[in-house]
Amino acid sequence: MDKLFCAVDETNDGEFLAFVVCDEISLKQHMLRLPKGFTHISDSKYPQPNKKQIIDNLNLNGNTLAFCVRFDIPTVKEMLENSGLGKTPKKKIQQKISYRMISTLNDMFSSFLLKQRFHLKDLSFEVDNDTVKRFLNDGGLCCIKPSGTHKIADCIAYANLRRWEVKGNVKELGQEYSEVFLSTIRKDFEAKK
Repeated sequence: MDKLFCAVDETNDGEFLAFVVCDEISLKQHMLRLPKGFTHISDSKYPQPNKKQIIDNLNLNGNTLAFCVRFDIPTVKEMLENSGLGKTPKKKIQQKISYRMISTLNDMFSSFLLKQRFHLKDLSFEVDNDTVKRFLNDGGLCCIKPSGTHKIADCIAYANLRRWEVKGNVKELGQEYSEVFLSTIRKDFEAKK
């Protein structure tokens, strides 16, 4: 295996983040299932029934692993800014969220990546959101310009927000995980008091 293709896309400024990692053969198969000229599923040229059909047509099998995680970053930031823990610098909040996010990614992908003889730090993620890019960069991950893999992540994030199923190797960490993530970060900051 000489390369894995990776991407992340978000909904609602970080409420959900969709991550996908796959090999080149799988990526080509996934791309064939998207409409010709496809860029973003939220594009207005696709009416709602067509968007659902695009999602139903995806099948992320093969050498692919995708996760949609409810990090709920806007709520985490708001909680920390209004927590009574004192004035917490935004950079400190950014670093703590980044650290916990990268820890989560390691937990999610480590087994899959080890089978491919890769580590999380070996990957370059296609990202189109500057805030998400900063989280990944602060965690030591490389970010690159969005391309084909990002189109798949875009579909996963869109589908997850609407509770539409995506066939294949797609896993979800939802509301329960979001509460654990929020609680862990809060405890990190309370321990620093």
